[in-house]
Amino acid sequence: MFKYLLAALLVFVVQTTASALEVKVLPDKIYPGDAFLVKVTGVDEKPLGVYNGAWLNFASCGEDCFEAINVVDLDDPVGDKDLSINTGEVNTEVVFKVLPKDFPSSHLTLPTDKVILSKADEARADRETVMLKKIWKQATDKLWDGNFIMPCNNSCSTVFGVRRLMNGVKKSVHTGLDIRGRTGEPVKASNKGRVIVAQELFYGGNTIVLDHGQGIYTYYMHLSKFDVAVGDMVEKGAVIGEIGATGRATGPHLHFGVKIDETNANPVSLTELPL
Repeated sequence: MFKYLLAALLVFVVQTTASALEVKVLPDKIYPGDAFLVKVTGVDEKPLGVYNGAWLNFASCGEDCFEAINVVDLDDPVGDKDLSINTGEVNTEVVFKVLPKDFPSSHLTLPTDKVILSKADEARADRETVMLKKIWKQATDKLWDGNFIMPCNNSCSTVFGVRRLMNGVKKSVHTGLDIRGRTGEPVKASNKGRVIVAQELFYGGNTIVLDHGQGIYTYYMHLSKFDVAVGDMVEKGAVIGEIGATGRATGPHLHFGVKIDETNANPVSLTELPL
């Protein structure tokens, strides 16, 4: 087996004399929180793959081609990362690099009653967190088709990865994008998927979750209106709701988030993958 590491491009290709096997990790620059693509070609059966102790969810991308999308956890150390690919004939170890990135901080001063929840609100929020965690664990068959898109074209007020300090204490990390908008503006599905949540939540207000298959989910929060129901199949670009200010929101905007294999991903990185 011959192994070639193209470090300059951070694209890693593995070839063997027994086949035309190639393993690529894309894009060429990957940062904490970023989604990345693993593409395996030259094999006629779905490979097995492991990254960060979990299975990669491969699906066909054409003849002798399989691909999986995963994510670097925002809190993982930067540097070299390993993933393993098994094709039945060959075990391959692939290395890619995660580059350092500085994330901004946001300082807020709020009244205590806006920071500390009542027991009833805390219990409700905890129940909803448990419900969502059960959803994120599921990896269904591939539904997405081609590149992911932004749900609307407005600018962002808060980007992914911002560290939020409330009254001088770190309270959270922003795990999605806050997209500016006016109440009633349309929100579009980022890709083809099935509606698995369309309900009012404590933090997110009116929230839609789409299952795109392969452990990939997008979610849309603070909506003023639903245009879909649980169980609906929606196409990429279809209007699924409208921007609003429901839930724990100070004004109308869309919180757009992505989960991949139970891990938060920067939505921008998902839309930039070469799919």
